[in-house]
Amino acid sequence: MTGSGSVLFRRLIESALRAFLTIGGVVIATFFILHIVPGDPVLMILGEHASSTAVQALRVTLGLDRPMLEQFTAFLIGIFRHADAGYSLVYRVPSNELVLSRLPVTGALVLLSTLFTTIAVCVFATVAALNEGKATDHIIRTLSTLGAAMPVFWLAIILITLFSVNLRWFPVGGIGRHGFLNSLILPAVTATIVTAPVLVRSLRAQLLEVINAEFVTMLRTNGLSTSRIMIRHILPNAAIPTLILLGINISGMLGGSIILERVFALPGIGSLLFDAIAKRDFPLTQTIALFSAVGVVVVSLLTDIAVRILDPRVRLAQ
Repeated sequence: MTGSGSVLFRRLIESALRAFLTIGGVVIATFFILHIVPGDPVLMILGEHASSTAVQALRVTLGLDRPMLEQFTAFLIGIFRHADAGYSLVYRVPSNELVLSRLPVTGALVLLSTLFTTIAVCVFATVAALNEGKATDHIIRTLSTLGAAMPVFWLAIILITLFSVNLRWFPVGGIGRHGFLNSLILPAVTATIVTAPVLVRSLRAQLLEVINAEFVTMLRTNGLSTSRIMIRHILPNAAIPTLILLGINISGMLGGSIILERVFALPGIGSLLFDAIAKRDFPLTQTIALFSAVGVVVVSLLTDIAVRILDPRVRLAQ
Protein backbone atom coordinates (compact mmCIF):
# COMPACT_ATOMS: atom_id res chain seq x y z
CA MET A 1 0.00 0.00 0.00
CA THR A 2 1.42 3.42 -0.99
CA GLY A 3 2.02 6.20 1.53
CA SER A 4 -1.03 8.21 0.43
CA GLY A 5 -3.14 5.02 0.36
CA SER A 6 -2.14 4.06 3.89
CA VAL A 7 -2.94 7.57 5.14
CA LEU A 8 -6.34 7.46 3.46
CA PHE A 9 -7.05 3.98 4.88
CA ARG A 10 -6.11 5.15 8.37
CA ARG A 11 -8.35 8.19 8.05
CA LEU A 12 -11.26 5.96 7.00
CA ILE A 13 -10.70 3.67 10.00
CA GLU A 14 -10.58 6.71 12.31
CA SER A 15 -13.81 8.06 10.77
CA ALA A 16 -15.55 4.70 11.22
CA LEU A 17 -14.41 4.52 14.85
CA ARG A 18 -15.63 8.05 15.56
CA ALA A 19 -18.95 7.20 13.92
CA PHE A 20 -19.37 4.10 16.09
CA LEU A 21 -18.50 6.01 19.28
CA THR A 22 -20.83 8.88 18.37
CA ILE A 23 -23.80 6.60 17.72
CA GLY A 24 -23.09 4.56 20.85
CA GLY A 25 -22.76 7.66 23.02
CA VAL A 26 -26.02 9.16 21.76
CA VAL A 27 -27.96 5.92 22.25
CA ILE A 28 -26.64 5.28 25.76
CA ALA A 29 -27.16 8.88 26.86
CA THR A 30 -30.72 8.86 25.53
CA PHE A 31 -31.57 5.70 27.44
CA PHE A 32 -30.43 6.99 30.83
CA ILE A 33 -31.64 10.57 30.40
CA LEU A 34 -35.17 9.38 29.59
CA HIS A 35 -35.20 7.21 32.72
CA ILE A 36 -33.97 10.08 34.88
CA VAL A 37 -36.54 12.63 33.68
CA PRO A 38 -39.65 12.66 35.94
CA GLY A 39 -42.82 11.06 34.62
CA ASP A 40 -44.34 7.62 34.36
CA PRO A 41 -45.13 6.36 30.83
CA VAL A 42 -47.62 3.84 32.22
CA LEU A 43 -49.71 6.59 33.80
CA MET A 44 -49.57 8.57 30.55
CA ILE A 45 -50.95 5.57 28.69
CA LEU A 46 -53.64 4.54 31.19
CA GLY A 47 -54.36 7.93 32.75
CA GLU A 48 -53.90 9.17 36.30
CA HIS A 49 -57.11 7.51 37.51
CA ALA A 50 -56.11 3.98 36.50
CA SER A 51 -56.17 1.35 39.24
CA SER A 52 -52.91 0.20 40.79
CA THR A 53 -53.58 -3.32 39.51
CA ALA A 54 -53.87 -2.11 35.91
CA VAL A 55 -50.77 0.05 36.31
CA GLN A 56 -48.70 -2.82 37.69
CA ALA A 57 -49.95 -5.22 35.01
CA LEU A 58 -48.99 -2.85 32.19
CA ARG A 59 -45.64 -2.13 33.84
CA VAL A 60 -44.89 -5.88 33.80
CA THR A 61 -46.09 -6.22 30.21
CA LEU A 62 -43.81 -3.40 29.06
CA GLY A 63 -40.87 -4.67 31.08
CA LEU A 64 -40.64 -1.49 33.14
CA ASP A 65 -40.73 -3.45 36.39
CA ARG A 66 -37.32 -4.98 35.70
CA PRO A 67 -34.08 -3.55 37.14
CA MET A 68 -32.45 -0.71 35.17
CA LEU A 69 -29.45 -2.85 34.17
CA GLU A 70 -31.71 -5.58 32.81
CA GLN A 71 -33.72 -3.02 30.83
CA PHE A 72 -30.50 -1.54 29.46
CA THR A 73 -29.22 -4.98 28.39
CA ALA A 74 -32.47 -5.76 26.58
CA PHE A 75 -32.30 -2.32 24.99
CA LEU A 76 -28.77 -2.91 23.64
CA ILE A 77 -29.71 -6.36 22.30
CA GLY A 78 -32.64 -4.83 20.41
CA ILE A 79 -30.42 -2.09 18.99
CA PHE A 80 -27.74 -4.44 17.70
CA ARG A 81 -30.13 -7.09 16.38
CA HIS A 82 -32.91 -5.00 14.87
CA ALA A 83 -31.77 -1.33 14.98
CA ASP A 84 -34.82 -0.95 17.19
CA ALA A 85 -35.30 -0.12 20.87
CA GLY A 86 -38.45 -2.22 21.00
CA TYR A 87 -42.18 -1.75 20.63
CA SER A 88 -43.54 1.76 21.03
CA LEU A 89 -45.28 2.05 24.40
CA VAL A 90 -48.01 4.23 22.92
CA TYR A 91 -48.51 2.95 19.37
CA ARG A 92 -47.75 -0.74 20.20
CA VAL A 93 -45.85 -1.37 16.96
CA PRO A 94 -42.09 -1.72 16.35
CA SER A 95 -40.46 1.67 16.81
CA ASN A 96 -38.31 1.38 13.70
CA GLU A 97 -41.43 0.89 11.55
CA LEU A 98 -42.84 4.16 12.88
CA VAL A 99 -39.58 6.01 12.26
CA LEU A 100 -39.18 4.61 8.75
CA SER A 101 -42.76 5.60 7.89
CA ARG A 102 -42.00 9.22 8.86
CA LEU A 103 -38.50 9.31 7.36
CA PRO A 104 -39.51 10.31 3.79
CA VAL A 105 -41.06 13.58 4.97
CA THR A 106 -38.10 14.63 7.10
CA GLY A 107 -35.58 13.41 4.55
CA ALA A 108 -37.27 15.29 1.71
CA LEU A 109 -37.50 18.43 3.85
CA VAL A 110 -33.78 18.30 4.69
CA LEU A 111 -32.80 17.64 1.06
CA LEU A 112 -34.99 20.45 -0.28
CA SER A 113 -33.74 22.85 2.40
CA THR A 114 -30.15 21.92 1.56
CA LEU A 115 -30.77 22.51 -2.16
CA PHE A 116 -32.39 25.92 -1.56
CA THR A 117 -29.67 26.90 0.92
CA THR A 118 -26.84 25.89 -1.42
CA ILE A 119 -28.28 27.87 -4.33
CA ALA A 120 -29.01 30.94 -2.18
CA VAL A 121 -25.58 30.92 -0.55
CA CYS A 122 -23.69 30.58 -3.85
CA VAL A 123 -25.71 33.32 -5.57
CA PHE A 124 -25.80 35.89 -2.77
CA ALA A 125 -22.21 35.36 -1.61
CA THR A 126 -20.88 35.62 -5.17
CA VAL A 127 -22.86 38.78 -5.93
CA ALA A 128 -21.76 40.35 -2.64
CA ALA A 129 -18.10 39.46 -3.22
CA LEU A 130 -18.09 40.80 -6.79
CA ASN A 131 -19.66 44.05 -5.55
CA GLU A 132 -17.56 44.53 -2.41
CA GLY A 133 -18.27 47.82 -0.70
CA LYS A 134 -21.13 48.71 -3.04
CA ALA A 135 -24.82 49.07 -2.24
CA THR A 136 -25.56 45.50 -3.34
CA ASP A 137 -22.97 44.15 -0.92
CA HIS A 138 -24.38 46.20 1.97
CA ILE A 139 -27.95 45.09 1.22
CA ILE A 140 -27.01 41.40 1.14
CA ARG A 141 -25.03 41.69 4.38
CA THR A 142 -27.93 43.51 6.06
CA LEU A 143 -30.44 40.89 4.91
CA SER A 144 -28.10 38.18 6.20
CA THR A 145 -28.04 39.80 9.62
CA LEU A 146 -31.85 40.06 9.69
CA GLY A 147 -32.31 36.46 8.54
CA ALA A 148 -29.96 35.11 11.20
CA ALA A 149 -31.83 37.04 13.91
CA MET A 150 -35.31 35.73 13.03
CA PRO A 151 -36.80 33.01 15.27
CA VAL A 152 -37.80 29.99 13.19
CA PHE A 153 -41.36 29.69 14.55
CA TRP A 154 -42.03 33.44 14.08
CA LEU A 155 -40.72 33.42 10.51
CA ALA A 156 -42.76 30.30 9.72
CA ILE A 157 -45.96 31.94 10.96
CA ILE A 158 -45.25 35.09 8.90
CA LEU A 159 -44.67 33.05 5.74
CA ILE A 160 -47.80 30.96 6.34
CA THR A 161 -49.88 34.11 6.81
CA LEU A 162 -48.49 35.74 3.66
CA PHE A 163 -48.16 32.89 1.17
CA SER A 164 -50.73 30.37 2.47
CA VAL A 165 -53.55 32.39 4.02
CA ASN A 166 -53.43 35.57 1.92
CA LEU A 167 -51.96 34.51 -1.45
CA ARG A 168 -52.96 30.81 -1.19
CA TRP A 169 -49.87 29.66 -3.07
CA PHE A 170 -49.03 26.91 -0.61
CA PRO A 171 -51.01 24.77 1.86
CA VAL A 172 -51.26 26.04 5.42
CA GLY A 173 -49.88 22.75 6.73
CA GLY A 174 -49.74 19.01 6.36
CA ILE A 175 -49.27 16.90 3.25
CA GLY A 176 -52.56 17.56 1.52
CA ARG A 177 -54.14 17.77 -1.91
CA HIS A 178 -51.57 20.33 -3.07
CA GLY A 179 -48.98 17.58 -3.43
CA PHE A 180 -46.05 16.24 -1.45
CA LEU A 181 -43.36 18.57 -2.84
CA ASN A 182 -45.54 21.68 -2.79
CA SER A 183 -46.26 21.10 0.89
CA LEU A 184 -42.53 21.15 1.68
CA ILE A 185 -41.54 24.29 -0.24
CA LEU A 186 -42.57 26.81 2.42
CA PRO A 187 -40.92 24.90 5.31
CA ALA A 188 -37.76 24.54 3.19
CA VAL A 189 -37.75 28.27 2.42
CA THR A 190 -38.12 28.97 6.13
CA ALA A 191 -35.13 26.77 6.92
CA THR A 192 -33.13 28.43 4.14
CA ILE A 193 -33.79 31.96 5.39
CA VAL A 194 -32.59 30.99 8.86
CA THR A 195 -29.64 28.83 7.78
CA ALA A 196 -28.21 30.70 4.79
CA PRO A 197 -27.09 34.02 6.41
CA VAL A 198 -24.13 32.57 8.31
CA LEU A 199 -23.06 30.59 5.24
CA VAL A 200 -23.36 33.64 2.98
CA ARG A 201 -21.05 35.63 5.24
CA SER A 202 -18.59 32.75 5.41
CA LEU A 203 -18.46 32.16 1.66
CA ARG A 204 -18.29 35.90 0.90
CA ALA A 205 -15.22 36.28 3.13
CA GLN A 206 -13.53 33.28 1.52
CA LEU A 207 -14.35 34.50 -1.98
CA LEU A 208 -12.83 37.89 -1.30
CA GLU A 209 -9.67 36.22 -0.06
CA VAL A 210 -9.35 34.00 -3.13
CA ILE A 211 -10.33 36.73 -5.61
CA ASN A 212 -7.31 38.76 -4.49
CA ALA A 213 -4.92 35.81 -4.82
CA GLU A 214 -2.06 35.95 -7.33
CA PHE A 215 -3.19 32.94 -9.38
CA VAL A 216 -6.53 34.66 -10.09
CA THR A 217 -4.71 37.70 -11.43
CA MET A 218 -2.65 35.43 -13.68
CA LEU A 219 -5.79 33.75 -15.00
CA ARG A 220 -7.28 37.14 -15.85
CA THR A 221 -4.14 38.20 -17.70
CA ASN A 222 -4.42 34.99 -19.74
CA GLY A 223 -7.80 36.17 -21.03
CA LEU A 224 -10.13 33.84 -19.14
CA SER A 225 -13.64 35.19 -18.57
CA THR A 226 -14.75 36.25 -15.08
CA SER A 227 -17.54 33.67 -14.99
CA ARG A 228 -15.19 30.82 -15.91
CA ILE A 229 -12.62 31.88 -13.34
CA MET A 230 -15.32 32.15 -10.69
CA ILE A 231 -16.92 28.76 -11.38
CA ARG A 232 -13.83 26.65 -12.08
CA HIS A 233 -11.19 28.21 -9.85
CA ILE A 234 -12.45 30.68 -7.24
CA LEU A 235 -15.55 28.87 -5.93
CA PRO A 236 -13.89 25.43 -5.46
CA ASN A 237 -11.00 27.00 -3.53
CA ALA A 238 -13.24 29.24 -1.43
CA ALA A 239 -16.04 26.76 -0.71
CA ILE A 240 -14.23 24.33 1.61
CA PRO A 241 -14.78 26.14 4.97
CA THR A 242 -18.38 26.94 4.01
CA LEU A 243 -18.96 23.34 2.93
CA ILE A 244 -17.88 22.12 6.36
CA LEU A 245 -20.22 24.67 7.94
CA LEU A 246 -23.03 23.52 5.63
CA GLY A 247 -22.51 19.93 6.80
CA ILE A 248 -22.89 21.05 10.40
CA ASN A 249 -26.11 22.89 9.53
CA ILE A 250 -27.53 19.86 7.71
CA SER A 251 -26.84 17.78 10.80
CA GLY A 252 -28.69 20.42 12.80
CA MET A 253 -31.64 20.17 10.41
CA LEU A 254 -31.85 16.41 10.98
CA GLY A 255 -32.17 16.90 14.71
CA GLY A 256 -33.90 20.26 14.74
CA SER A 257 -36.74 19.77 12.27
CA ILE A 258 -39.15 19.45 15.19
CA ILE A 259 -40.09 23.16 15.18
CA LEU A 260 -40.77 23.33 11.44
CA GLU A 261 -42.71 20.08 11.44
CA ARG A 262 -44.89 21.19 14.35
CA VAL A 263 -45.63 24.63 12.89
CA PHE A 264 -46.37 23.28 9.40
CA ALA A 265 -48.08 20.12 10.75
CA LEU A 266 -45.78 17.81 8.80
CA PRO A 267 -45.89 14.10 9.69
CA GLY A 268 -42.12 13.73 9.98
CA ILE A 269 -39.65 12.42 12.52
CA GLY A 270 -39.57 15.75 14.37
CA SER A 271 -43.28 15.64 15.12
CA LEU A 272 -42.99 11.98 16.10
CA LEU A 273 -40.16 12.83 18.49
CA PHE A 274 -42.21 15.60 20.08
CA ASP A 275 -45.08 13.20 20.77
CA ALA A 276 -42.72 10.44 21.96
CA ILE A 277 -41.04 12.72 24.51
CA ALA A 278 -44.33 14.21 25.66
CA LYS A 279 -45.79 10.72 26.25
CA ARG A 280 -42.59 9.29 27.72
CA ASP A 281 -42.41 6.65 24.99
CA PHE A 282 -38.90 5.37 25.82
CA PRO A 283 -38.39 2.88 22.95
CA LEU A 284 -39.65 5.27 20.29
CA THR A 285 -37.53 8.18 21.55
CA GLN A 286 -34.45 5.96 21.71
CA THR A 287 -35.03 4.65 18.18
CA ILE A 288 -35.40 8.19 16.84
CA ALA A 289 -32.16 9.14 18.60
CA LEU A 290 -30.44 6.16 16.95
CA PHE A 291 -31.64 7.08 13.46
CA SER A 292 -30.74 10.75 14.02
CA ALA A 293 -27.23 9.81 15.17
CA VAL A 294 -26.75 7.64 12.10
CA GLY A 295 -27.98 10.49 9.89
CA VAL A 296 -25.55 12.96 11.46
CA VAL A 297 -22.66 10.52 11.01
CA VAL A 298 -23.57 9.93 7.35
CA VAL A 299 -23.73 13.67 6.68
CA SER A 300 -20.36 14.11 8.37
CA LEU A 301 -18.79 11.40 6.22
CA LEU A 302 -20.30 12.83 3.02
CA THR A 303 -19.02 16.28 3.95
CA ASP A 304 -15.56 14.85 4.53
CA ILE A 305 -15.64 13.16 1.12
CA ALA A 306 -16.79 16.38 -0.58
CA VAL A 307 -13.94 18.31 1.06
CA ARG A 308 -11.44 15.72 -0.19
CA ILE A 309 -12.81 16.05 -3.73
CA LEU A 310 -12.55 19.85 -3.69
CA ASP A 311 -9.12 19.87 -2.07
CA PRO A 312 -7.01 16.76 -2.85
CA ARG A 313 -4.32 17.98 -0.41
CA VAL A 314 -6.64 17.04 2.47
CA ARG A 315 -6.12 13.37 1.58
CA LEU A 316 -2.51 13.63 2.62
CA ALA A 317 -3.13 15.70 5.71
CA GLN A 318 -1.99 14.01 8.90
